[in-house]
Amino acid sequence: MNRVSIWIDLVKLLGGFAAIWVGYVLLWPMVPDEFKPDWTLDEDLVTISIEDEEAIGDFILEAFEIEQSEVLPAAVDSGLWVIENRLLSQLDATDYEYNFYIVDNPAVNAMTFPGGNIVVFTGLLELSDTPEQVAAVLAHEIGHAEHRHVVDKLITELGITFVMAVITGGDANLIHELTQTVISSVFSRNQEQEADQFSMELLERSQIDPRALAAFFRKMNRENLDYADELEWVMSHPHNNSRIKASLEYEVGEGFESKPIDLDWDAVKAAL
Repeated sequence: MNRVSIWIDLVKLLGGFAAIWVGYVLLWPMVPDEFKPDWTLDEDLVTISIEDEEAIGDFILEAFEIEQSEVLPAAVDSGLWVIENRLLSQLDATDYEYNFYIVDNPAVNAMTFPGGNIVVFTGLLELSDTPEQVAAVLAHEIGHAEHRHVVDKLITELGITFVMAVITGGDANLIHELTQTVISSVFSRNQEQEADQFSMELLERSQIDPRALAAFFRKMNRENLDYADELEWVMSHPHNNSRIKASLEYEVGEGFESKPIDLDWDAVKAAL
């Protein structure tokens, strides 16, 4: 009796598999596409939480040996605070509590780290003729953070599994590789253009002439800090001249009036 029952159950099981096979192979293709559920994974939804991003940012800051309070002249530190405060006061609702760090390095550079951490090299401050030019660069970096370009870059280049392993394990070798990816790799052309657009919009809301972005890139051109025009098509970044053109063509709203940033910029640069 038990043996018969087992055979019956086996026949039922095989029958069930056969029915599934017939339905999938013969009947499912006949169902119109509009009635089929979408079971594909939306890669745009593969991301990490803000809390996890902040944890990654802490790891990278530590690996990059950046302290909360860099040893810099008060004039430089307070000068950057005036600029960043002007921008952040006009920033829409954000998930981040921004932290700005000044690193004593002659490179003309600023970097966006995960978790709303923005690093500014003294070389960028020295190159800038006005605080408005610095504001344009900072607004650009804020744009990278707000659009979560850093997270997208990490997931694209390292994979979500690798990034989550850093968060959960904190392994020194993994953190080093992740840090190098943030520092050495570049954003895509579209991401740079998106950050530029964000920068100009934030500058306008902050009563800073968006053409300050063009002024900064022109200064870079004068200092030969860019590549030749003919190489633009192989570069991930838009060429400076393209960015200058976009900045000059940006149309501010009716009634816009720029308000100078109240800083003795010469005194700030002299303190570097």
